[in-house]
Amino acid sequence: MGTAPVDDDTMMAPAPDASAFTAQSMSYKSPAARTAKTSDLKPTLIPILLTTGMLFIIFSLLKYVRGADSPYAALPGWVVGMVAGMGGILLAFAVFTMMQVKEQMTRTKRRS
Repeated sequence: MGTAPVDDDTMMAPAPDASAFTAQSMSYKSPAARTAKTSDLKPTLIPILLTTGMLFIIFSLLKYVRGADSPYAALPGWVVGMVAGMGGILLAFAVFTMMQVKEQMTRTKRRS
């Protein structure tokens, strides 16, 4: 093995300014309150809820549409029911969100 260099532990950065070591104020400034812009979020969620709800319902119907040799035929009935129910809930949330956005848009239209 070779020997280690003699100056291996030398500091290559310049010395810090003396003000870095002085006491500084410990005051705390609270961050600005963040509020969710529901007017931007809800219209974004509508297509996601509609698409996911329809995919869940279509997936639950595959057990009955595909043949007996399909892997979907082996799914238990409670799984099919849970997936179809969740799809229905997602579609209901989508419709509810659409009604909320419509009401919000008419309210802002009346104000202006």
